[in-house]
Amino acid sequence: MIKINLNPFNAASVQFDIKLGDVDANLSYVLSKINRLSKQRVRLILLPEMWSMGCALR
Repeated sequence: MIKINLNPFNAASVQFDIKLGDVDANLSYVLSKINRLSKQRVRLILLPEMWSMGCALR
């Protein structure tokens, strides 16, 4: 039998102005947010798709 854990947990989403092509700036920003949210006991953090390098669809 599979046991399912139904305990509540905190989740957050991070939305920010992604710097196109600037991986270092994007990573620095995300790591600071993860650090802050982890101190608030957030266990699931959602990030934008392609957050690390950005994406320009043309």
